[in-house]
Amino acid sequence: MHSVTRAISLPHIPSRLSGALRLALPVVWLVAGGVATLTAGKAEGQLRSELSLMTTERSASAERDAIATQPRGPEEIRFGISEAVYLLVTTPGARLDARVAGSTGLSWDLGHQWVRVYPPASPSSLPSPRVAPPPPARPGPRVLGVPVTEVGLAGTEVPGAAPSGAALIPAASPAAAPGETILSTHPAGAPIFAPGEPGIWVLDNLAGSRITVVTLVPATRIRGEYLNGYHLGIYPTAGSDPNDIYTPPTGFIEVTPESRDLRISEHLTIGQFLTKDQFEVWPKYVALDLRMIDKVELVVQELNAMGIRADHIYVMSGFRTPQYNGPGGDGRAALSRHMWGDAADMWIDNDGDGMMDDLNGDGDINFTDATIILRAVDRVEAKYPELIGGAGLYPESDAHGPYIHIDARGNHARW
Repeated sequence: MHSVTRAISLPHIPSRLSGALRLALPVVWLVAGGVATLTAGKAEGQLRSELSLMTTERSASAERDAIATQPRGPEEIRFGISEAVYLLVTTPGARLDARVAGSTGLSWDLGHQWVRVYPPASPSSLPSPRVAPPPPARPGPRVLGVPVTEVGLAGTEVPGAAPSGAALIPAASPAAAPGETILSTHPAGAPIFAPGEPGIWVLDNLAGSRITVVTLVPATRIRGEYLNGYHLGIYPTAGSDPNDIYTPPTGFIEVTPESRDLRISEHLTIGQFLTKDQFEVWPKYVALDLRMIDKVELVVQELNAMGIRADHIYVMSGFRTPQYNGPGGDGRAALSRHMWGDAADMWIDNDGDGMMDDLNGDGDINFTDATIILRAVDRVEAKYPELIGGAGLYPESDAHGPYIHIDARGNHARW
């Protein structure tokens, strides 16, 4: 796995989200045992119901561009072949030290600490800090819109960092109660375990590096066709061999109105991959394979290397729940890659109008613009065969412009 450490920032989340948490966290490219990297196969279109949100998404795209350009704070880490993926996704309680140290360097052996970012702790339930009054306050780091209570090497608070909704929990005791703040620092050589609860977390080491870790909601919590009130449906491959590539995902990322703008990579947010239904139901859940995210970022880089400007990605369809995808038909495959979270129907939308851009500069927006993206996909797969997958081109219609389907199914497919 290729990795790089560089300075990036915590972006601003639009004020349109009342009480929303601001997100943009450090980053690691990794999918641990919780998300299946499965695939399926035919041409996959969109129902008009998916496209009913395009007007809203057009204005949102301009806001996402603004988010991407905000200044960033502490030293954080990007991963993946693209060096543009921002998240580590893993199962609760998984041991991470070998993966983290192998990806980021041995500085993690100096010690580490966990900060709970989401779901937030209740400020009213937080205990008073057991430290002397700090010197005059200085601005502290903010994660998801709340100040982060940081812990120094000796377990004392960093001056100027007030108690907040971000709770520190020890890796050795990951299941801290909501609202509990445990000032803890893990010494040199201590193993790194992911927190035992689903959520969004910051993992800091004592050398000043930071990683965002998302722990999955286990699929074992599904009751019938529902996960916490959200209608997932039943995977058509339920009960298949655990080693089969069509085995249902073992966990899902929980998404709320406060966390939907969390950046998962340089050009993508988790909200872009939500199934386009159940608009009033929260939380929602997403299966996501970060190999596909890495691949899409590499395609963007390849387009720019080809002299084709690619600054913004419009995702028309990301994750689809089995109940939404249905048994197939209407342009959807019965075993759609989208149900496993490693497919995206997308186009390049630099001007934020919700439509494909004129990528070849011929003054028209048509099918040939999608073929340019396909050319970049072919180049990426030739360079990185571990990301081989499917790609399909779709022409413009009354509801949308041309677009391309990209996935990371593990075998070559074109349509």
